[in-house]
Amino acid sequence: MAVLTILGLAVLHAYDLRLGSRVQTALTAIKLALMFAFASMVLTGGSPSGPDPVEFNPSFWASSSFAVVLVLVSFSYSGWNAASYVGSEVARPERNLPRSLLYGTIAVTGIYILVNLAYVRSVPLATLSGVEEVASVVANSVWGSGVGNLVSLMVALTLIA
Repeated sequence: MAVLTILGLAVLHAYDLRLGSRVQTALTAIKLALMFAFASMVLTGGSPSGPDPVEFNPSFWASSSFAVVLVLVSFSYSGWNAASYVGSEVARPERNLPRSLLYGTIAVTGIYILVNLAYVRSVPLATLSGVEEVASVVANSVWGSGVGNLVSLMVALTLIA
């Protein structure tokens, strides 16, 4: 599936760069809209569990578990710097490239905080511990397993962007 997706998008870009760019922009817009809608619906619906009390453990900062968490968080931010890869193709790059990097970082940070706030407000932290499909667990908890499966499918489809 991954190879076919990459090949399909590569053929699309090779065929018509403008069309490929529009498709990529549309996929990204759909992804952002779905993430914002999911977080908004979780935060405004259902009965929030409320954030669990968090214990401060200074030794955690020097642990391998903290390093793993940082790697996973960094994946959430990957792509914010993608504008620099096409800097030579951007109109007025001296003005537009720094703006796109700044706005991209702000947008990614905002949506990351919003989605994670929805996660921790709807499901106890112990339930989320060690879970890879957090959005599915949250959707199952808030709306039931049918919606949880739909959310898992939507997450998989948005990875195309």
